[in-house]
Amino acid sequence: MSPTATPTRRPESRSTGGSGRGPSIAQQRRRRERRIRRLKRALIALLVLALLAAAGWLVGFSPVLATEKVSVSGTKLLTVDGVRTTAAVPIGLPLARQDTTAIADRVATLAPVDTVSVDRRWPDTVEIKVVERKPVVAVKTGAGYLLVDHTGRAFETVPMLPTGVVQAGVDPADAALLTEAGIIASTVPAELRDEISTIEGGATDSFKVHLDSGPTVFWGSADQSALKGQVTLLLLKKKPKAIDVSAPHSPAVK
Repeated sequence: MSPTATPTRRPESRSTGGSGRGPSIAQQRRRRERRIRRLKRALIALLVLALLAAAGWLVGFSPVLATEKVSVSGTKLLTVDGVRTTAAVPIGLPLARQDTTAIADRVATLAPVDTVSVDRRWPDTVEIKVVERKPVVAVKTGAGYLLVDHTGRAFETVPMLPTGVVQAGVDPADAALLTEAGIIASTVPAELRDEISTIEGGATDSFKVHLDSGPTVFWGSADQSALKGQVTLLLLKKKPKAIDVSAPHSPAVK
């Protein structure tokens, strides 16, 4: 018998990704890189959140940006101190937490205020800008002259009649008459307004306009006051003693 032959084994081939074997070096590297990228993104996100939280605390709660000043502009009849007192801005409160709408509403309660705006001026100032009402007529009272704007709003009493403001002989407690007088004074041509000495009215449809040059103009109501003013200027050239423009398309002179 021949000796038993020992079977020969073929060398095993190395697999780079065959089934049943662990990940290759390249796969391990890619996985490690992905983990690193995820970790970096997470750290960046945490850093951003921390920065936002710090910024929110700095702006909204830190004394670094607290309110220290209140700036007021636009006052003539009003005083700066008076506006500040009414505004009641909380000093020391972070500027970002100031309720600018509430501050503006408080200032708007002052009668001479027509409009008001309130803004934050970083780092530490609340800025209040006031536009006061413009008087167009004034009613003489025992305390002086009650100023009235073009809407008929009475808002201030001053000791002297201001330049350019027409005196009105109406009941200062009658809002309708004040409104009509304000409309007349604010809508007539400037050339005629400079000639008006007084506007007088006991009812909303029976106003009279007295001119420095002498004639009295029966005006009627405040309707079509711009047209009535233009007609009056034309009729004044005739040197009349009296003019009636209550119906401006059919005026009359005496």
